[in-house]
Amino acid sequence: MTLKGRRLLLGITGGVAAYKAAALARLLVKAGADVRVVMTEAATRFVTPVTMQALTGQAVWTDLWDPRVPDSMGHIELSRDRDLIAVAPASGNFLGKLAGGLADDLLTTLCLARRCPLMAAPAMNVEMWENPAMQRNLHTLRGDGLLARCIQHEADHLNGILFIDRMDKKVRAAVDPAVRALAKATRDAAKA
Repeated sequence: MTLKGRRLLLGITGGVAAYKAAALARLLVKAGADVRVVMTEAATRFVTPVTMQALTGQAVWTDLWDPRVPDSMGHIELSRDRDLIAVAPASGNFLGKLAGGLADDLLTTLCLARRCPLMAAPAMNVEMWENPAMQRNLHTLRGDGLLARCIQHEADHLNGILFIDRMDKKVRAAVDPAVRALAKATRDAAKA
């Protein structure tokens, strides 16, 4: 893997798969990546910013109006030096906002204002995934150039970069492909 020195922004949205973002962040840092984390308010209900800060060694960002960012321009400043933004997990709510061009929190705003590639790992239950509105949103996002990864139905959960499962022993199996996909995406972005 060639993540050493890569600057990644890991976006985390609300959903049960958010706990796997902690394992993903740890592995990305271990692979040598500089990982900055932005969380939605809903994500903080599943994993705390303190956990993500401990794993990445960096401040975690949750508020569009955070006073730590000069001129309240976090949506610009936090992503400008990044090689890639990866949102994992990406909730249906987040994907719908992005497809509609809506930006009402720090993560959606910086995704719209970004200069670097964007990758998303959708995670939701199968009924949400198969909903025609969700499929339209995904179609729109793919047309907009979102680096969506392979998602396939598996029993009663989705299997993509991160997948929802009910067994903690599968966390490593779920996260390793994400690290490989992020490494490939950053290599591809560097070539462009």
